[in-house]
Amino acid sequence: MDQKLAERFWPRGDAVGKRVRESEHHPWLTIAGVVGVVREYELDTDTRMVVYFPYPQQSFGTMFLVAHTTTDPASMTDTMIKPVHALDPDVPVFDIATMQQRFHDSVARQRFATAMLAAFACFALILAAIGVYRVMSFLVT
Repeated sequence: MDQKLAERFWPRGDAVGKRVRESEHHPWLTIAGVVGVVREYELDTDTRMVVYFPYPQQSFGTMFLVAHTTTDPASMTDTMIKPVHALDPDVPVFDIATMQQRFHDSVARQRFATAMLAAFACFALILAAIGVYRVMSFLVT
C-alpha cells in the first residue's frame, strides 16, 4: 500500500502487519510494507490511494518494470526485454522510455501553455510599443 492510504487509515501508527480487504467477498490480506506516493500519470495531479498486490495474487492488468542503471538507459532495452521473454515469450513489452522522456512528456502541456503565453506577451508588448510610438509621434506633430 502507499503512504497516502496508510496515513489515512493509520494516522498514529504503523500500517505494516495490519490486515485489509477489498470487500466482504475478498479474503483478508496482511500489509507487508508501505511505499512512498507514486505519481503515475502527471506531476501536477493529485494521486489516488493505491494498494499493490504480489503478481501471483493479482495476475491481471499492466505491470511496469523500472530499472536504475549507471550506463546509457537506451542501450539497456534489449538487456531488460530478454529476461522477460525468457520467462514468457508471449508477454508483450512496449512503451519503453527513459525517466527523462517520461518527465518531459508529463510536463509537455504546461511547457506548451507557457510558450504560448510568452509568445502572446511578446506580441502584446510589440503592439503596445507601436501604439505608444504612434501617439507620441502624433502629439509631436
